[in-house]
Amino acid sequence: KQNRAYSALFILFGCLSFSLYALFCLCVVSTNVPLVPILGSVLYLQLLTPFLGLSMALTSRPDPEAMKTVPPKNDVSQTFGRREGFRLYSNALLQALPPAIL
Repeated sequence: KQNRAYSALFILFGCLSFSLYALFCLCVVSTNVPLVPILGSVLYLQLLTPFLGLSMALTSRPDPEAMKTVPPKNDVSQTFGRREGFRLYSNALLQALPPAIL
């Protein structure tokens, strides 16, 4: 029940804060009124906020001790494979060079 209440409050405050943002965009002291995109507003209010609230409501009760444990150092599942690190960094370098040059 507590997760459902938190998710309902999340949706309520998310919609309220976005509505206040859209309302106060008209009250700015500038020559150009900030544009609130319509498609982004619809996606935020109709899709993103309810889906996040729904996922919060459907999650099981979190373990209060979950954030107090630390994964073991040098865990085998978190290491690179053979030459995987070299491929990762060379690929990242090759992807970053063209935008940096242009």
